[in-house]
Amino acid sequence: MKKIPPQYKATIDLRRPETHRALVTLEATKARSLPLLLTFPVWTPGSYMVRDYSRHVTRLEGGRKVAKNQWQLPCGTRRTSWEVYCFEPTVRTSFADARMISLNGATLLPLLQSSPFEVELLLPKSWKMVASALGFRRAGPGRWNAVVVDEDHWIDSPVIACAPGYGGSVTVTARGIRHHVAWVGSQCTRPLPEIAHDFRKLAEATIRMFGGAPFREYWQLLHLDEGFYGGLERRCSNLSQFDGGKLHIQKDYENFLRLLAHEYFHSWNVKSLRPEALGPFDYTRENYTEELWFAEGLTDYFDELIPVRAGLAKEEKFHEAQLKSQERQLDGLPAHRRRSLAEGSFDTWIRHYRPDEDSDNTDVCYYRKGAVLGWCWDAHLRKHSRGRWSLEKLLRAAWKKFGVDAYVPLRDARKGYTREEILSWAEGKTGVKQAALVEAWVTGRKPLPWREAAKFFRVKPKEKIADLFLHLAGAKLEWKSGMAAIGKVISESAAEAAGLSPKDELIAVNGWRIREGEDFLKARLSVGRDAELLLQRAGKVFTAKIRPRRHQNLGVSYT
Repeated sequence: MKKIPPQYKATIDLRRPETHRALVTLEATKARSLPLLLTFPVWTPGSYMVRDYSRHVTRLEGGRKVAKNQWQLPCGTRRTSWEVYCFEPTVRTSFADARMISLNGATLLPLLQSSPFEVELLLPKSWKMVASALGFRRAGPGRWNAVVVDEDHWIDSPVIACAPGYGGSVTVTARGIRHHVAWVGSQCTRPLPEIAHDFRKLAEATIRMFGGAPFREYWQLLHLDEGFYGGLERRCSNLSQFDGGKLHIQKDYENFLRLLAHEYFHSWNVKSLRPEALGPFDYTRENYTEELWFAEGLTDYFDELIPVRAGLAKEEKFHEAQLKSQERQLDGLPAHRRRSLAEGSFDTWIRHYRPDEDSDNTDVCYYRKGAVLGWCWDAHLRKHSRGRWSLEKLLRAAWKKFGVDAYVPLRDARKGYTREEILSWAEGKTGVKQAALVEAWVTGRKPLPWREAAKFFRVKPKEKIADLFLHLAGAKLEWKSGMAAIGKVISESAAEAAGLSPKDELIAVNGWRIREGEDFLKARLSVGRDAELLLQRAGKVFTAKIRPRRHQNLGVSYT
């Protein structure tokens, strides 16, 4: 196939990053003119919510705005320009200041009809580090160039760069594949070579698990600043954020490694082995799928296992993590009876990123419950194949069967899997009956049989009451400066029967002032004994009577 030369050139001018504005110029080079309609993406794959990035686009030259994310150009236009405000420091948006930049393509450029194009990045002349899977090459002081295959390639490849003293990079090799680890931000309190060394172990364990990789080179990009946490996967890179000031603390560092393991694992599970709806993408609207329990939930399951396989965590930590996942999606929550995993996945566009006081009553988390499903599925496979199969082995075979190479354009790649297809294939491949069982777990509105998985893995969970008020009243409290407010009221609970409402301030119980959790013991809050609550709502103080009772599988923890 004849290689098509770049049809357009985009220049992104960030020579004054302290203004937080990118000056973008787009011109037709080989193409006769620019597209008549400039359409900007509204979301980024991996973050399933419409973000309306065009709200930060201003001063688009010669264009007439015709929709929230569209500008119409006069016929024959060969050049235009605009500004983009870049001051939203997340893994899916763009940020720029005097220290560094972190760019996500969907926020900067319109969709260019799947054509190749050139990008020139203009930065302060003193900046020497630019890192991206786009492979930018330095063309002179402050000038960096890259050729982009198509809009998928651009949106899939974040870019970081920094002033001297605000970042660094190192390259390691994992099973013959070069991995670049680069960071930008305020501080990194663990030596970068040590981070790269441990990341190499994670990479080797993951590649070994799958028996290969979908990419030939990989970029682990890091934005380290106070209070940060999160990551977003790409086909051969990812951008992750963490509190760089806590990397020297071992517990935080272990959480950091799990984050890296999670996003790296996604290069196989969701970017290569992907549901039918997730690529090619429609960047102008929601792309619905019921399979995020597989894409995200199973990845959550394995981000605890990969550090074990890499020698960076102990085996018992893995099973403890599954109990913690169960703790965060307790069987007693009414959400299990109102929404299935499939429904929770489909509704992520309007629910997952917008939690509210009713979420525990209506929403299941495809990360947490999906991870628990992975534990149950793993136990089922191991038990009924007598150890010949595991979920680890099944995913390896599934990737070999359904996965696509990271460099195949999505428009040319084979279609992603359907749930019916992959479950039917798994049953035939392993000889273990599982399709109907897993289908029931995914579509059913009830808790998962996680205790059976725990028993199989010889884990004996010990239950203890961790939140007395939630366990006896059925309401979650939010504490602030010695004050307790009702955060969530569980439906069909004692709290709901007593008329409690989110945002009520809980002042006292049975005459005892409530300032901390232990005060409930002093107030003698107990099963079957009516208690008098003193509350404040909308500026008015009132009393309410509640009859505490045990709310099964609420307010408990497992060890």
